[in-house]
Amino acid sequence: MQLTTRSSRRSRVVWIVLCSALAAVLTLPAVASADIVSGRVLGVDEKPIINGSFVAKDAKGGTTTFKTNQDGNYSVFLEPGKYTVSYGADATVTGTLESFPQPRQSDIKLKKIAGK
Repeated sequence: MQLTTRSSRRSRVVWIVLCSALAAVLTLPAVASADIVSGRVLGVDEKPIINGSFVAKDAKGGTTTFKTNQDGNYSVFLEPGKYTVSYGADATVTGTLESFPQPRQSDIKLKKIAGK
């Protein structure tokens, strides 16, 4: 009887450890997942750019396009990381944007590219 009790306890412990490990593995992708970044896009004159088209480029070269509304506000879904933002109407200005695995409010301030 004592052998069966020990074996039963070990089985429970093994199942608890396995279930805990599985739960940890399943929650990892949620921790590093994409989320929404929103704010305003400001031109070189620091005024909002209305109804503009933009491209956010990550370090690996992947791109995501987004637009501003009539007030210069944007909202874009991005993987965590740093992005270079280009303005479709003027290739001589760029900005930067950083995304995290939670919603974030961040204005993008465009600046002239040196030498252009």
